Amino acid sequence: MLEALLKKKNNDGPFRYVYWVILVVFAALVARLVWLQLFQGDYYNSLAEGNRLRAIPLAAMRGVMYDRNGQILVGSRPSFTVTYMPSQGSMTEEELNTLSRLLNLPKEKLREKVAKVKNSYIPTVLAQDLTQDIVTRVEEERNELPGISVDVQPIRYYPYNMMAAQVFGYVGQIDEEDMERLKDEDGVSVITQIGRAGLEAYYDNLLRGKDGSRQVEVARRAVPSKNWNERIPFPVTIST
Repeated sequence: MLEALLKKKNNDGPFRYVYWVILVVFAALVARLVWLQLFQGDYYNSLAEGNRLRAIPLAAMRGVMYDRNGQILVGSRPSFTVTYMPSQGSMTEEELNTLSRLLNLPKEKLREKVAKVKNSYIPTVLAQDLTQDIVTRVEEERNELPGISVDVQPIRYYPYNMMAAQVFGYVGQIDEEDMERLKDEDGVSVITQIGRAGLEAYYDNLLRGKDGSRQVEVARRAVPSKNWNERIPFPVTIST
């Protein structure tokens, strides 16, 4: 009898050790979970929110130049624009052929523009200043063209055409060098138009306004599904 009790006591020893090890590990996991919830919850929530929401820039209407009599020297006007945002994958050959037919543009020219797209959430302009007929054709087949949108964006116009081209200059898309130079300025984005010569360049800091943004909720497979907060672009006007 005594021998049996001694054997039972000795056999319980290893199990008791394993029990305490499991208990300690479980307590450590619970403590870690509580710590993450109480002290790191906001951090991980912000990461999840950042993965769910994307900010898409909205171009500001570039400022208008008037002469002393109130006549427009350089202005901006809205134009129909076809943009591409490849969040649903690469454009196929069939889609390129369809776009080429709808926009009356060479397929290779469209292919070059699509190939230069670096950010899936930044709309890339494929064609602008389109007629109502072209816009209607694109809208009719847009469901078959993932990532393609018809937007209204500002475009520059010069009433005096080439008569004073050297004086007024021209604008162009912002590049990496410009982004670095203007990184501390508010309202500058990857779609900002920059003055490249003449008065457009001289008064650029006044004319370019401030780009806005629109927060888009991204569903599975990185497909934009819903708009959230929107910051309206801010235009400016100057007189010469």
